[in-house]
Amino acid sequence: MKTLYDEWQEFKQKGDNECRNSLVVRYLPLAKYIASTFPKSNPGLYSYDDIVGWACIGLINAVERFDPDKGIKFETYAISRIRGEVIDNLRRLSSSYYSRRKASLDKEYEALYLKLGRSPDDYEMAEQLEMDVEKYRDMLTRLFPIYIVSLDEVIDMEGHFQSVYEATVAKRDFSSVLEIREKKDALSKVIHSLPEKEKQIVILYHYEGLTMKEIAEILDLSQGRISQLHTRALLHLKSELKKMEDVFDNRSRETK
Repeated sequence: MKTLYDEWQEFKQKGDNECRNSLVVRYLPLAKYIASTFPKSNPGLYSYDDIVGWACIGLINAVERFDPDKGIKFETYAISRIRGEVIDNLRRLSSSYYSRRKASLDKEYEALYLKLGRSPDDYEMAEQLEMDVEKYRDMLTRLFPIYIVSLDEVIDMEGHFQSVYEATVAKRDFSSVLEIREKKDALSKVIHSLPEKEKQIVILYHYEGLTMKEIAEILDLSQGRISQLHTRALLHLKSELKKMEDVFDNRSRETK
């Protein structure tokens, strides 16, 4: 009976579509699970079928590029590629209208954050934007996928700051390794300073890999409310990460 390793070897030797498709079908549940961790739809932007389709494209690319002789589990290799394919497409779709809305919300949030010296609540943000609180919360729900992309541009699945991490891998720079550790520690402090439910949502979604539905069941809230709280948490994290990056950039310039 053919083992999984035999299947991979056969595909790498023959490279034909039949072998590839057999492996894709075997790992299809992984692609569907990763697709389920993203918001199911955003009217006028994308549907759940789009998410699944992008995840499957990421899976196919992962199968074609995976080297079974490197001693890495395929699932470990594939997760970032599948997720990356979905995020790339969300980024492409969010390049116009939603990105402008996000940029406007970021600006208003940061202005109020600096004025108050703390994270503004929904009512304060609604007043700042001159809208009622329900309309503001609906906007948070709609912008939620865009903020996932925004955060994933900065932090990968392992909690690394991507631009710094990639530079460190390339240069083997010990000072950069120390910087990553400092940033991860600082990020952990920011996350743990969030209100309890927002902190739980960030940890369960970004670090435990749970879906919105699973998180909603755990916290006994609607999926819509989970999306709103998540977006609010990401607004706060984004502001804190920006301050953090400014500190490290200034330190880097001083040491040159």
